[in-house]
Amino acid sequence: MKVLILGRYPRWDPKAWGGDIHSNRLAEHLAKKGCEVTFVNTGFTGVKDNIRFKKISYKVYRGTPFYPNPKDIIKIASDYDIIHAFSTRGYVFKWLKHNAKPLIQTQLVTRLKSLGISHPFGFLIRLKPYRFLAWYYEREACKNADIVTTTSSAMKLQIGREFNLTNKQIRLVPRGVNLDLFSLSPYPNEKIILTAGRLEKEKGIKFLIKSMKLVHTEFKEAKLWIAGDGRDKKELQKIASGMSMIRFLGRVPHVDMSKLYSKSSLFALMSPFEPFGAVLLEAMASGRPVIASKSGGPLDIVNEECGILIRANDVSQVADAIKKIFSDPELAETMGLKGRERVRSFFTWEKEANAYYKLYSELSL
Repeated sequence: MKVLILGRYPRWDPKAWGGDIHSNRLAEHLAKKGCEVTFVNTGFTGVKDNIRFKKISYKVYRGTPFYPNPKDIIKIASDYDIIHAFSTRGYVFKWLKHNAKPLIQTQLVTRLKSLGISHPFGFLIRLKPYRFLAWYYEREACKNADIVTTTSSAMKLQIGREFNLTNKQIRLVPRGVNLDLFSLSPYPNEKIILTAGRLEKEKGIKFLIKSMKLVHTEFKEAKLWIAGDGRDKKELQKIASGMSMIRFLGRVPHVDMSKLYSKSSLFALMSPFEPFGAVLLEAMASGRPVIASKSGGPLDIVNEECGILIRANDVSQVADAIKKIFSDPELAETMGLKGRERVRSFFTWEKEANAYYKLYSELSL
């Protein structure tokens, strides 16, 4: 089976974010299953990890590649059995419908829900035209795809509403994690809370920062490590001013995240709405208990055996959850072990690749 994946950056590119790494890893595991995979991207032509990478030109806004040149894709589309796009890259489906090739759009984010916007024009009111463009391109991709896939039950419901899609048009395929890279490590004695992601308001990091004052009343040795970068970094640093227990680590390469998980004693993700939460899987695979918001993807990932779900914007609940785990090291270690087993059972790369291979086969009949 010949598969054309419309990506953006190769996973080793410094500009690659979680979605880029995800599409690359999926390509690798599909290649292991015998698929001939070509990965369209902005920077590399060659063969790596049994994937043929093809560099073509992209439509770019504010330095960010949005979608590949339709003319370039049309020239090669007929050579493939399946065309699979991620996020805005599926916008080219408008020009591919006549090729009669199965078109799959994978929608990893919801831009309305994460910002609490009820209508797309809200982006313009908030002076975010760049995000409005992304939303528009993703809507067009979903409208023109044969099947839309997404990663969580909450995302399936949300993109159905946003893009007026029926339940039959959307297929749920949870993301996987590398159990070899994120391996089980001994539970540490230090009390370190780790969070990782874009430093933007929709990630809810300020509530985690504010909770540290309450945590410190009981656990003076507790520390918070924040991995990531983003437009709200200065604002978050201002909120954390004078709190020596908080460290901003900057953007950490994905290959180095396993070291941070092994040093931490719990992981927290406080987004008011998280589309999925791949970092939760990585922390759980590393044997760490997790605390997450009771909204979006975490509802599919976290259960009471491996973590605690709370209201993301409730500082006292965040602090209480942290203190509960810190107060009982045996509970924390058990949660970590249960979390890894949950990942092994439901969230591996092999399971995701198998699900997509089955979908490709269905669409190719």
